[in-house]
Amino acid sequence: PEQAMGKELDGRSDLYSLGIILYELAAGKRPFTGKNMAAIFHAVINETPEPPCKVNPLVPKSLSSLIMKCLEKDPEKRFQTGEELAFALEKYLENKNAPLPDTKTKTKPVLIGALCIVLIIGIFLGWQYYNKPEPITTSPPKKTSANIVKTPVLDAVLIIESDPENAHVYIDGNLKGKTPLKLSLPAGKHEVRMNLENYYDWEAQINLDKPGSETPLFIKLNRKAS
Repeated sequence: PEQAMGKELDGRSDLYSLGIILYELAAGKRPFTGKNMAAIFHAVINETPEPPCKVNPLVPKSLSSLIMKCLEKDPEKRFQTGEELAFALEKYLENKNAPLPDTKTKTKPVLIGALCIVLIIGIFLGWQYYNKPEPITTSPPKKTSANIVKTPVLDAVLIIESDPENAHVYIDGNLKGKTPLKLSLPAGKHEVRMNLENYYDWEAQINLDKPGSETPLFIKLNRKAS
């Protein structure tokens, strides 16, 4: 929401983006939709989606509450750090009393995907916390009335693969081809989306922060329930 309103962003904005991904994996649909970007931004700023457990009864309420906390409009009400979210995910996974679907009931692939991604994200966030890189500070280029010094933007390479293959790949809303795909992109943040018939769409924001480097991205797409 703060990005849609042009406000300052911080790590809590990334946790909101993570909540969007978890919601779609658990509920099987996006929390905010619209006919165009303006309608989607309006929904992000003003609407509260149904909790995942209401959309998909197989989602435990404890996991649903965790996801909804990531999607709070006010950053102060979200998890404040990746460490805090990782701790909550670990507690959820350790909770033996968490309601689980009846093993005799055929579980939806989307729920299995959600539980797997929760475990992966918990491990990843924990690893990031204990392996924080030292911040690098640089002095801004000096500006003069005669000219402005501009630093050229260098490209980074993104290698995208999916299971199954032949998924359409969109970068910042533009179709770039089908997987497997190797792209040269300007360093910085990019919106990546994949779609394939009979599979749920996948989308995320990636940060290519190392010009000249290769960044691999492998995504296993979840088949839609028949």
